[in-house]
Amino acid sequence: MALGLGSRVGVLGIRDQAPPAVRAVLGERFAGEARPRGVHRTTDLQAPEGPGAVLEAAAGLVEAGADTLLLACTGLNTIGIRPLLEDRLGVPVVDPVLAAGLMASYTRG
Repeated sequence: MALGLGSRVGVLGIRDQAPPAVRAVLGERFAGEARPRGVHRTTDLQAPEGPGAVLEAAAGLVEAGADTLLLACTGLNTIGIRPLLEDRLGVPVVDPVLAAGLMASYTRG
């Protein structure tokens, strides 16, 4: 989905590196990866400073050339960060949980 929305995809997750399968699919359109400062597990995202750290990391990806963001952690869905990132950064953000649900709805007709 992210490849259909932009030409350079930044991956935002809670690990230092994007999942290998994600990097392989994105290929040359991989724009970079980022982990929010102070976030090491999904529960860190729910701390008061979690959303701000996510926004900061995402902004860094956009500044580095990403024109689309891909969330690589379902915990980012849990905190509902996608609308905030899209609003503040002006780029499409693909949430894997929502994307999977959308794809499943298409297969069921």
